[in-house]
Amino acid sequence: MIKNIRLNTIDLSDWTCKEMIDFFKNSFSHISSYSYSLKLTNRIYHYDSCSANIEFIFSSLMDLNQLKDLLNNLQQLIFIRPIIDPFICLPDIILQLFIIYTFNEKIILKKNFFQQRFDNIMICSNEIMRSLLTDNGEISNQILINFQNPLISTIIPFVRHLKLYIDNYNQQWILMSSLINENISELTILIFDNKFEYYNGQIFSSLLKNLSKTCHLHFYLQFIPNLILTRRDIDTLFQSFQTDFYIQHQSNITISYCRNLQISYDCPLIIYTSPFCASKLTLISNQEMIGICVSI
Repeated sequence: MIKNIRLNTIDLSDWTCKEMIDFFKNSFSHISSYSYSLKLTNRIYHYDSCSANIEFIFSSLMDLNQLKDLLNNLQQLIFIRPIIDPFICLPDIILQLFIIYTFNEKIILKKNFFQQRFDNIMICSNEIMRSLLTDNGEISNQILINFQNPLISTIIPFVRHLKLYIDNYNQQWILMSSLINENISELTILIFDNKFEYYNGQIFSSLLKNLSKTCHLHFYLQFIPNLILTRRDIDTLFQSFQTDFYIQHQSNITISYCRNLQISYDCPLIIYTSPFCASKLTLISNQEMIGICVSI
């Protein structure tokens, strides 16, 4: 039957472990050629159903070559939450081929899309994507795509709000920044990199010169500086984001850093800046000036 008709979706979500083993053992070659979509879950629908269908299929039933064969023609994967182990059930090859739609109850991975407007899309690495897709990540109603996915260039023209999630600036910025174009209405840049050293608003304004004049910019930067920042350093950093560029783009800037590497994980210092704020709040710890918090 699988060979002679093209199945829209094979739903394995309530199968037992034995049923799945028998099915893949006898029908894998036909599944990889004739099926459009697979539906998997970790939920237990009845007492003898498999409690880890997602991880079980990708880690036990298929080797890398089989997985490649399956993904070659497969256009859609549906994961019913929860995802127990994202490192097993979400191998790199899957994350780099699909556009990922997240919902409260499920995650849908698709290879193609209709040329329609995306309200927002987040581009990130596989590592970040896995952390976002685990059930404790609590991310839903987001569209995710790997920054090396070949579909990106065709999707970007249809994106209203582009989000760039960068966890390794030196390796990812060049590729991700090339996606910024003047058609984007809203841009969010999140940089989480403890080795980051380019903390200066003027540098980023030069890197973002392709933005349209009406694009709204959100910027979040978290890093650990090599040196202890003084009040003068903090003021300089603050002022570097108070330029005409950030005013023009109605920017909201959040900078989170640690003034002392030894206590970095216990005492982060956060600076909020906005071109439209009118007041500063001095931060004092143990009678020592440690920074300035600018109200938004």
